[in-house]
Amino acid sequence: MIRHCTCCGKPFEPRPQVPDQAFCSSPDCQRARKRQWQRAKFQSDPDYRVNQRAAQQAWSQRNQDYWRAYRDAGTVRLSFSGKMHSHLAGILRQKTRKNTHSNALESIE
Repeated sequence: MIRHCTCCGKPFEPRPQVPDQAFCSSPDCQRARKRQWQRAKFQSDPDYRVNQRAAQQAWSQRNQDYWRAYRDAGTVRLSFSGKMHSHLAGILRQKTRKNTHSNALESIE
């Protein structure tokens, strides 16, 4: 029995062990399935919300310098899509050009 994936819409053969399977095995579709489950669980289960918040706070306490080290490494990773990504990329390019230009002027003086 062929079904169409809820995420990508491509046809797939569901596993016999999962009769109600709605997502194909593509990694992107599996990520979407997990996000959907987490969102629903977060909204419907107060214990899950409390546990997730506690886990985030514990991680934050164990890794207090994470964001400082990330910024110091000079790594810029944007996970935005579409217009927002283009807009932010443009801003970063402008700032880089201004910094490069001002550094060049300082070296001349």
